[in-house]
Amino acid sequence: MAAFRQKTGHDARRDLKLGDFGDAPFRRWIDFRIETITDFMGEVDRNAKSVNPKIMTIPEIYPGIEREAVVVGADVYELYHVTDAIAHEYEFGGGDHMATSRTPLDWLRYHVGMRSFRAFAEGKATWILNYSWDGDKNIAPPEPMMSLAMSHVMAGAHFWDAATHVMSGSNDLPTRKRIFEWIEGHERTLYLPREPLHPIGVYFSPTTRNYSPEAFLRSYQGILILLLQKHLEFQIVTPRTLAGFRGATLILPDVSVFGEAERSNLRAQLSRGMRLVVTGTDATGLEASQSLVRFAECPGKAYLDELERSFEKADPSTADAFLAALAPDSTLRIEASKFVATQVARVNGKLHIFFANFEGLVANQNAVQTPQRGIRVSVAAGSTGKAWFLPFLGEAQEVQGQRQGANLVFVLPDVQKGAVVWFDGPIVPAPKGP
Repeated sequence: MAAFRQKTGHDARRDLKLGDFGDAPFRRWIDFRIETITDFMGEVDRNAKSVNPKIMTIPEIYPGIEREAVVVGADVYELYHVTDAIAHEYEFGGGDHMATSRTPLDWLRYHVGMRSFRAFAEGKATWILNYSWDGDKNIAPPEPMMSLAMSHVMAGAHFWDAATHVMSGSNDLPTRKRIFEWIEGHERTLYLPREPLHPIGVYFSPTTRNYSPEAFLRSYQGILILLLQKHLEFQIVTPRTLAGFRGATLILPDVSVFGEAERSNLRAQLSRGMRLVVTGTDATGLEASQSLVRFAECPGKAYLDELERSFEKADPSTADAFLAALAPDSTLRIEASKFVATQVARVNGKLHIFFANFEGLVANQNAVQTPQRGIRVSVAAGSTGKAWFLPFLGEAQEVQGQRQGANLVFVLPDVQKGAVVWFDGPIVPAPKGP
């Protein structure tokens, strides 16, 4: 508090309206705490490397992208910038953090968090510690262990699951061995860099999250879950990566705080022909143009409301006007259930699609997914009609595509928990620069 007073002139005991995110001194307190913890970890890293340049600094934290980061002051977005990796005991805001007691919506929120971590990391490793089972009488340990591992690796994060709620042991050792042996056998497929192809950008604004956590996160999570369920390629963009974004469209989901450096990078992106879609609050200060589409009410927030009322009845097509404004890539089409989350990426020069299936999971009742049958993937035809299908805990098998006009259509084998598909040949071209 003395350091806060020295830096800002405010008395933390008297000048702040604690919990009032509209109060300017309280916002300065939020900024100060995050900056202090980030600077501390950066100093630890520099001091350690001054003794041994090969040493790695890896903090373990529990706050994710949600309000807990503001409450605790350990902000994953900032900490990735000053450390070598982060070990997340990630429980995510809302829902239950146990694999046995998550709903499909909880799983999708969890996926959004992990995909955000991977974007913040910019190539650094993301370690996830979570818990699959803790004595649930209706569910045996192996199935939730496998679902948890599948959710991690399909998001590109590393997997760790301990016995019950301790840091060691295993709920079922044979299952644990099977999972790690499979990861070892396919680690290049799972962990080589995943590069964007033709992504829709979704902006994560750390300052907006800090000052308006509830409003921003509902828009941000709702839009990303919508894109996951529509199986569209997206890239999470941050203030650090905005200048290098090369997608055709960028979404600002209820972003209420926008700094001058961000605004300058945004103007540069618009000058190269990027489309900007602003939902809810518009803090850009930009004049109306053909490159700017505004939605007064955020479709992501409305869709998340719909999901929370009834996940089964929620219909992604209610946001068709918003989705059309994004002008998604037309060279790739994925037809799958809304219970399936997908990630599209270029890995080692080839198109890859990562599938995570959450259909059939019922909190505290059922941990076995409903198999996904007949998933179809349509791609622009290249030199070969061959793809490879790697099911979670299985081995790769060849899949042949059928030519339909200028496209190749692949009907995939059943997806039980998750799978990776990759395609031979130059099917999808690399994105062009500005």
